[in-house]
Amino acid sequence: MLIPCNAVDRKKTASFIPKATTPKLPITSISLAISLLHLTAKDRNQNPSHNNKPTSSELKLVVVGDGQERLKLARRYRSNTQIIFTGLIKEHSQLIDILRGADAFFLPSVIEGLSLAMLEAMSSGVATIATNVGDDGYALEGAGIVLDPSQLTSELSAAMKSMIENPELCQDLGSQARKRVLERYSLEKNIDQVVDIYHKLTEKR
Repeated sequence: MLIPCNAVDRKKTASFIPKATTPKLPITSISLAISLLHLTAKDRNQNPSHNNKPTSSELKLVVVGDGQERLKLARRYRSNTQIIFTGLIKEHSQLIDILRGADAFFLPSVIEGLSLAMLEAMSSGVATIATNVGDDGYALEGAGIVLDPSQLTSELSAAMKSMIENPELCQDLGSQARKRVLERYSLEKNIDQVVDIYHKLTEKR
């Protein structure tokens, strides 16, 4: 039997949609770990073909989420103004705004099922990099970069460097990620699967 998985509302995560609430900080996204950005959502909307390699001073690393690791990292990097810790963000619209301004999204989880945060990043047209745990690797394979959890330190570092040095690759992966979500993980498709299951169950009766 097919069991519907997590899904995203593609209308809420549509990439590059101008909004009055776009982030004022030139930063980007990620969920409990890491994110790069040198373009705000407004910049990206006005000039979607922008693919210049950012300078080191333009880059921001944004850690979204809470927990013991955040506290440890915040203390360790408290003097680095290029690393921003948002803490827990409860407003979903704020998270989506951050994703829309992101260049790359990293989710180096050790344990996952199928990450909704990752699907929302993909749906927002953000280059997505995640570990091969749970169903994340399957969802992302061929549409992003899948990291080996046993080689996380080296592979994550290489992936971040690649996203910084290859803006065109970053944009291409973002397009592939959104296409993958629309094909497999949209809310509409998920609802259709649920309805199909109900029809099959009722037919058996």
